[in-house]
Amino acid sequence: MRDGVVRWRRRDLQHRIKTEFGVVLHERSAGQATGGTGLPAVVRAPAAPEVGPGIARSVQKNFPAAVAVAIPARAQGKPLEIWFQDEARVGQQGTLTRVWARRGSRPRALRDTRYQWSYIFGAVCPGRATAVGLVLPFANTEAMNAHLAEIARTVAQGDHAVLVLDGAGWHGAKALTIPDNISLLHVPPYAPGQSRLA
Repeated sequence: MRDGVVRWRRRDLQHRIKTEFGVVLHERSAGQATGGTGLPAVVRAPAAPEVGPGIARSVQKNFPAAVAVAIPARAQGKPLEIWFQDEARVGQQGTLTRVWARRGSRPRALRDTRYQWSYIFGAVCPGRATAVGLVLPFANTEAMNAHLAEIARTVAQGDHAVLVLDGAGWHGAKALTIPDNISLLHVPPYAPGQSRLA
């Protein structure tokens, strides 16, 4: 094994076994082959599906038509503001840290055992160079209603905002209160990042 390497993927082990011993193993078999070496298993996070450039072009090409469908008749002729919204959880959630390591070694891995977090709701209007954000204890319909109300207060007087957002459950809940000066535009599943729509 290489000096200083304390984290291994099964793919790395598979390659190492092939180059060292000339034996080709499946990735799972490479992981099982280390059973007697004292190396613990690695827990791998699931990978997000890849989004090709074709999907990005499709969303950008169809964006004006999607906006035209999203705005109600009462907003026709008003100046439009395009807003992009999302939320993120930040905080602490203690977890076990697992790494590949040499027998007898004690690789360092930081761990915090606190279980507290908050949600940051953010929206930005690149055209006006303005943004709105809230830090809330939950991500639910009530929190989304508070965020929509805050965005509505920031939209310029007489304008109508089209808010681009993903398909989170609280973005389309029946109890959602959508202000009169905002229309929601949900991006399709696996759409590219919001910044690519701007």
